[in-house]
Amino acid sequence: MRSLETIADELGLGGVFYKDEQSRFELSSFKALGGAYAVQLVLRDAMARLIGREIAMKAIEDGHHLEVASAITVVTATDGNHGRSVIWGAERFGCKCVIYMHEDVSRGRVEAVEAFGATVRRGEGNYDDSVRAAAAVADEQGWLVVSDTSWPGYLEIPRHVMAGYTVMSGEAMEQWPLDAPPTHVFLQAGCGLMAAAADSDVARRLGLSAESRVLLFGTEGATDPEVYRRLVD
Repeated sequence: MRSLETIADELGLGGVFYKDEQSRFELSSFKALGGAYAVQLVLRDAMARLIGREIAMKAIEDGHHLEVASAITVVTATDGNHGRSVIWGAERFGCKCVIYMHEDVSRGRVEAVEAFGATVRRGEGNYDDSVRAAAAVADEQGWLVVSDTSWPGYLEIPRHVMAGYTVMSGEAMEQWPLDAPPTHVFLQAGCGLMAAAADSDVARRLGLSAESRVLLFGTEGATDPEVYRRLVD
């Protein structure tokens, strides 16, 4: 947790603090936690089905049953950050990973994902088109979708992604240096999972009701009103 004293002084605030995720898993991404955690949970369940018995999360962390993990492929769509987390988890836990990125994603973001060993497939359209392409190939190939976007019938794994993000919000609350609680939380919204996870976790830790908590987040272009509606409903 970093104190942004100059900004606080300029705005006349008691304090402004920034949760720095730059060094998390060496991914330089604020979304480092969600995808990797979801990959671990997905692998646990898939490997248990293949082996015929339960597998502990620690066994996956320690690299047990790599021959089973190597036969499993996870797939997702990304503009960059979520994909890096998913491929980091896949590489660490021993499964294969395919990432769908649409045509407008910069070459630098593609290379950042490829650097961790993912197979990247570029496609026409936008992020939503990449999501649909990843889901379609998963159905065809028997792969496992690890998405940070939910849709009807696909809710459990996005909840795993959200659970991973609460590590970040939990640490932020534990590291909070002031006696008074934060009055505002600023979050990147994107697809909404990280913002929703942090919002609910911070509110729970502070004992706030839905009517008394405040969540502010940066603009997300045309998706912003929809993200806001989903968060406040």
